[in-house]
Amino acid sequence: MNTERSPDRVGIPFDGRVATVDATSIAIAHGLGSRTQPIVNTAILGALARAGGFVGIESVVEAIKGAVPAKPEENAAAARDAYARVVASAEVVA
Repeated sequence: MNTERSPDRVGIPFDGRVATVDATSIAIAHGLGSRTQPIVNTAILGALARAGGFVGIESVVEAIKGAVPAKPEENAAAARDAYARVVASAEVVA
């Protein structure tokens, strides 16, 4: 979930694992979109890679650099930052 809050503070009645990351701030820091319209997709992808554990960040970065036409380095950096900053509930993120 894209939020500044930790998983235990989002208030979602969900009996499962919740992962949060401030993808908006990450996107803005890397110049992706604007302050009013940040583009968070690659940051969310990086967070999903870590929270889901089904793909490594290097594979995500490689895919971003090969497929993202605008600002590939900035998008890859956003994915790496989100991977490092995601917080998950219910179990430790690897």
